[in-house]
Amino acid sequence: MLINDNIIQNSIQEIFITISVTLIVLYTSGVYKKSLFFSIMIFLTISLISNIVPIHRENSLVEIVRGAIGDVSITSGMLLTCMLYKTIKEIITNKEKNIPLLSNIGLIIIFIIGATLYLSTFGFIHYDIYKLGYLSPSMLIIFSLITLTLILLNRQIGYIWLIAMISLLFHLQSSNNLWDYLIDPIQWITIGSILITKLFHRNKEQEIVTL
Repeated sequence: MLINDNIIQNSIQEIFITISVTLIVLYTSGVYKKSLFFSIMIFLTISLISNIVPIHRENSLVEIVRGAIGDVSITSGMLLTCMLYKTIKEIITNKEKNIPLLSNIGLIIIFIIGATLYLSTFGFIHYDIYKLGYLSPSMLIIFSLITLTLILLNRQIGYIWLIAMISLLFHLQSSNNLWDYLIDPIQWITIGSILITKLFHRNKEQEIVTL
């Protein structure tokens, strides 16, 4: 059973990292805006190359990336999957929609949770918040209520967190801690960068209006 769990966990991580690598190539090249055929070909080619071709010490690009950043949380993986779906939809309809995956509220909630967690991890907060993720009843109740509220408000992050909590029950990551299913450092840094960028553009627009 443990072997099967490891296979499933590794497969999920490889899929998430493969999606990440292919999305980076598609967005960097800008091909997805121009050609459906070439977008599909690039996606398939990069997916195969990143998983099969050995780059360093017989390790593929996906294995190297995973070794560098560690496991991707289920939440990050679902966000990547949503981004892939959004990109494919734009390719098929040939219409680019600047609709964000997460609302500003979702971004702020994740950023605050991540900041609190990592401040606790590094000892800036004198309480081990991470230990609450080990199926703590209080943690499950609080996050169940938050998730339910977000779903009732039709916030996408609510549905994603619901999937992450279900994934914990089925042990789809190697960790037994709910935090590792909800957030990871790369996700938190990315969201922090997005919030800073939005704040900078907002201040810039206000300066232009003032002038």
